[in-house]
Amino acid sequence: MRVLIVSGYFPPFTPMSGVRAGKLAKHLLAAGHDVRVLAARDLPFPPLLKPEIPFEKICYARYADI
Repeated sequence: MRVLIVSGYFPPFTPMSGVRAGKLAKHLLAAGHDVRVLAARDLPFPPLLKPEIPFEKICYARYADI
């Protein structure tokens, strides 16, 4: 199955929702699914985590605080 995860927070940024989205992507990929992630970059959080899926499967888009 092909899966697209759209998340405002994704590793390397560390709010809890980013951690959850990262683990979901990791487990779906391990189950054999084709996973892609669209997430925000340049967030006001420290980039402390290492993504657990290959970087080429993640697309970071510009973050805008409106």
